[in-house]
Amino acid sequence: DGSTSAFVCGARDGKPDPCSVVIPLRVSIVPTPSRSRRLLFDVFHSTSYPFGFFPNDDLEQVKLELMDWNGDQPSTSFATLLRELLDAGFYVETLRGNWTSFNASNYGALLLLDPEEHMFESEVTKLQNDVIRRGLGLVVAADWFDPEVMRSLDYSEDSDKEQRVCAMGGANVPALNRLLQPFGVAFGGTVYEGSYVLAGQQIGHHSGAAICRFPAGGLLLKASLRRAARSGSTRVAGRSERVGVMGMLRAGESGGWIVALGDSSCLDDALANSKTPPRKQCRDAMRTLLEFNLRRASSSLSAGSVAMGARPAMFSSVQPLVSPHAALSL
Repeated sequence: DGSTSAFVCGARDGKPDPCSVVIPLRVSIVPTPSRSRRLLFDVFHSTSYPFGFFPNDDLEQVKLELMDWNGDQPSTSFATLLRELLDAGFYVETLRGNWTSFNASNYGALLLLDPEEHMFESEVTKLQNDVIRRGLGLVVAADWFDPEVMRSLDYSEDSDKEQRVCAMGGANVPALNRLLQPFGVAFGGTVYEGSYVLAGQQIGHHSGAAICRFPAGGLLLKASLRRAARSGSTRVAGRSERVGVMGMLRAGESGGWIVALGDSSCLDDALANSKTPPRKQCRDAMRTLLEFNLRRASSSLSAGSVAMGARPAMFSSVQPLVSPHAALSL
């Protein structure tokens, strides 16, 4: 138990009226959790309006809300995910520096969800080594990235007649692909929409990317989604294609692993307004994947492979890839 104080300057009857406020605090201190229960949530590579023109992650909502106002913080768009992870017994810390600023030996996994910012070469190399040599888990959730769609969102501000240029898509897919290149994983540049079923649960894919490259031995869940198209300012449904939406693989000989999602929308709470239907969430699936991979982090599975039976029950019908999955890339 303790307290903190603040000095507040106010005014009463036109005269200064300062006062001191004492706020009681109670902080719970626990022993340092085991590595397998500690998660690191990356907020350093997330940004939002007004620091630039960063559009809504869900292109179906841009007429209701053009900007990504709340950003991708565990206290805003991912508040429900944070609460559920805490309830599941995880300890979640936020990373507010680049990837060279943390010791991977202390954490079971890094959550990199919907990042917009660029990534320095030094931090990319360090994080790749963390996964390969230090047994770090990496959860990467992408979003849409289509330069043509980005250009179509540019507009002229009425107040100052300045041209507002879309700074990024839903996520910085080119930067994510550079990070994941040594692992044989890549996201594509086509925007897909729809939903799919995993373990009996409907999961939404709202203006997300597809996993267009995945290595042999990995588990890749595929689903039939609509290719999103645009005619002028109107969005129209394109043809349906079977694409990769969620993947899992072992990486390196130290127990490192990667989970990749083509769309982060099923993890977040972002809704344009009360009239928007609730999202078909995948937070339950994410908790299952975290629990499964962190339990097996010290296993001796070979790099890039998932042995028969070494998979969560919800992936029981997904067979390890015999050869690398490769579709159209960026």
